Amino acid sequence: MMTTMLGQQVEERGHAIVPNCIGEQSLRALEPHLNGGQSGLRNLLGLPAVSELACSEPIRQLVEPVLGPDSFAVRGILLNKLPGANWKAVWHQDCVIAVRKRKDLPGWGPWSVKHARYYWLLLIDWPLRPA
Repeated sequence: MMTTMLGQQVEERGHAIVPNCIGEQSLRALEPHLNGGQSGLRNLLGLPAVSELACSEPIRQLVEPVLGPDSFAVRGILLNKLPGANWKAVWHQDCVIAVRKRKDLPGWGPWSVKHARYYWLLLIDWPLRPA
């Protein structure tokens, strides 16, 4: 039932919000890595605590019914809007996919490069709007 609702939310909105999907123990394991007072952290999948959480059974149970059993995390970013390090960001949805290597194929592109990684801009035709 929950995964059906998640699939519907993703289909309609482009995202789903799942309250309390990460247990207290997992949050405690992440805390030392993410609590540095920084406004943004990149490449979080390089941290064992984050990559283990991304592959954990509770997360897989949420992801697989929507994206399929072969899906996997490609990027981990934390945007922490602290009072002293805040920035204005209007609602948007990131539609880029990080890839190991650029391949110029029909229908793939445009491309960008950030921090020595290639990103493919996903061009989609369904409306993206906030809930």
